[in-house]
Amino acid sequence: MISENNKYINIQKEILDAIANKKIVQTHSGCIVDKELTYSIIYHKYWNLVRARASKNPNESDKEETELIGRKTLNEDNLLRNINSEILKLDEDLFWLIYDRAFEIEKYDETLKKNIIHLLFKYNNSYAFKYLKKNILMTLIISIQNILLNISPKLNSIR
Repeated sequence: MISENNKYINIQKEILDAIANKKIVQTHSGCIVDKELTYSIIYHKYWNLVRARASKNPNESDKEETELIGRKTLNEDNLLRNINSEILKLDEDLFWLIYDRAFEIEKYDETLKKNIIHLLFKYNNSYAFKYLKKNILMTLIISIQNILLNISPKLNSIR
């Protein structure tokens, strides 16, 4: 379905269309029958392809280095970054594993901060919280301090 050079389909469009349709399909793995969201299947097919590009020799035993290479590969894949950015712009509560994968990207544009905060508060998204805590905690603390400093004189004048 997805070729390594992405010639066959527009993966980003297919994932976003599948999210809009919310279609669930029955899947089989050996004797295990399950139901999965089509967008999750397509997303994870591409996500696994990106990770596979970073794979080393199976005899390589340095797990930390292998994981570091995998994260670097995910961060450098522009298509995956674009897909994740589009997913984060949606006002929907998607399958949790999609967010887990999307927030593996180390840092997104500041333009997505508002969307990530929206995910946190509207959908109680713990992955958004972890991302914000890791990437913009200091910015958030300074903003809260400024808000409190602006509110404090107003509260004192009310008393």
